[in-house]
This record gives sequence, C-alpha cells and structure tokens, in this order.
Amino acid sequence: SRHTWSGGLHGKHAAQVILAEMISGTGRAAEGNEASLPSSSDIGEVAADGFRKVQAGWEDSATWAASFMRGAAEAIHKELKFTFEDFGCQVVPVSANLLAVEFPTRARQHWLAARLNREHPGSYLVVNLSGSAYDAYELQGPVMDIMMSGCVPPLQVLLRLCVSAHRWLSQSDDNVVVAHGTDSSNSSGWFAVVVLFACYMSWAGLADHPKQAMLEVCRAMGLAEEVWP
Repeated sequence: SRHTWSGGLHGKHAAQVILAEMISGTGRAAEGNEASLPSSSDIGEVAADGFRKVQAGWEDSATWAASFMRGAAEAIHKELKFTFEDFGCQVVPVSANLLAVEFPTRARQHWLAARLNREHPGSYLVVNLSGSAYDAYELQGPVMDIMMSGCVPPLQVLLRLCVSAHRWLSQSDDNVVVAHGTDSSNSSGWFAVVVLFACYMSWAGLADHPKQAMLEVCRAMGLAEEVWP
C-alpha cells in the first residue's frame, strides 16, 4: 500500500511510523505519538518473519528445481537406454519366459533381431500373430507364422500353439516365447498376443481362471483392462 505523510517526520523517525502502520494495520500512526511507534523487538520480529518467508521461498524453489532436474535426468536416461541399449524396440515381459514385442516393421526388423539375438541367443521362438509374413533371416530362433482369419486365431489353433509353446519352454529354462500382433501403437494391435498368453497361462495352470490370466497379461503389458471387454 502507499503511505503519505507531511512535515516533522524525517529519517529513522519516519521509517518507524511507516513500520508502525504496517504492523498495526490501522492505516496511519498519529504524528508525534511515541506510543504508536514500534519497539525494536517489533521491528526485529517483522524482519525475522520476512527473512523466514524469503528463506522458505528459496527452499521451495530449490526443491522444485531439484525435482525437475531429477525428472529430466531420468527421462534422458530412459530415452538413451531405449535408443542405444534397447535398439528402439519395445519388449514387454509378461513373465520370465513370455515376451510381447512390437510388430517388426521393415525399419524395425534388424534392430528387433539384434536385440533378441543379444538377449536370448538361439533360445527364442517367435509367434507371428499379425497374419502377414515378413523377412526373418536375421532372427536366430524359429518363427511360426499364424494365418489369421480374424483378430484372434481359432480355438483349435490356440490349443496347438499352447502345446508348441509348452514343448519349446520345456526344452530349456533359457527358452522364451516371443509373440507379436499387428500395429502395436494401440491396444487392439496387442489383442491376439494377450489372448495367446492368457490361454497358455490358463492351459499350463499358471492362472486359476482364463479371465484372471487375461487380466494379469493386460496388467503386465500396461494395458490395464482396455483389451478385456
């Protein structure tokens, strides 16, 4: 607020009158009324309170800045890992030996093969649920191309896939099953993979109920219940 005074108040005395108005909130101290002037302890308390507020503001700013920097560093680390260590390929572990991957587009085929060959050399089985074949010469593991007539394989095909996956996984503890569907940019692209892994978990006794298996796969893939109708 703006303070106005006239005559008789100069220097330290004028400053004390202004402080008195600020402390008491009465608007304007009576000119020459010594009782209305703040004591040195009042002035010290106001100064200390102001200092505490400034200090708290700096501490809040420092905390926010530190949190921002941590978040930025984590985002940069995640992006660098995804680009240089993961070769820009998303591999989602549904369990220790069931992996969901993105559809290997022409631009992604080499990098997906490089990552699978590095992390699971010669010990992965690829189940292609996209309904279309692609060049798989760089993949060290066998590839099963499943011809799709709809969004999921027929029941008989699902049963044979469960048996084949179980046989593959039983050969070695290091073996994994890698499955992908069509476009993985939305949840519908993962639907066939969710159904296959849920059927296998239910068939192998890893889940008490098919619906429970479906929900567990969705949660592991970060889909929550989007895929489950």
